[in-house]
Amino acid sequence: MATNETSASCMMDARTSDGNAFYLDHTSGTEISVHWQGGSQVWTTPTNSDYKWHHVAFVRDSENSSTTGARSYLFFDGISCDLATGSLTHSLSGQMFSGQTHALLWGENYVVTAGYGGFMAEMRISVGIARWTSNFKVDKRTCKH
Repeated sequence: MATNETSASCMMDARTSDGNAFYLDHTSGTEISVHWQGGSQVWTTPTNSDYKWHHVAFVRDSENSSTTGARSYLFFDGISCDLATGSLTHSLSGQMFSGQTHALLWGENYVVTAGYGGFMAEMRISVGIARWTSNFKVDKRTCKH
C-alpha cells in the first residue's frame, strides 16, 4: 500500500448490503482496521500515510484457535502491530465468501463511497495457511512499484 490519506478509506470489501462478510479499512494515518459482522479490530501501525510503499498483511490463524475463535495478526512491513481495540480471537463462521455471490472489491467499499486514496499491488488471499504468525523480513525485491 502507498497513500497520503489520513482519513478512512476501504482497502478491501466483501460485504453485501446486509453487512454480512468482511472488510479491511485504512482507518487513519496510524491505524488499519478489520471488520466482520458482529465485530471489529483496530490495529495501531507506524505512520502509514507517508506515500511510501508498505507491506500490509492481515493473518487469521485457525490452526491455533481457542474456543472463542482463530487468532488474528496484522503485520506492517513485516512487524506485528499492536491491537488497539477488539479481541485477538474471533470466529468468522459463515461470513467469508462461502456461498456468497457478491463481488470482492479492492480499493472500494460495496456502496462505492469510500475508495482507497492510494495504490495497492499484489493482493492475495490464501486459504488454509497462515503465512506469518511472527515478525518476518519483507522481500523488497518484489515491491518495486
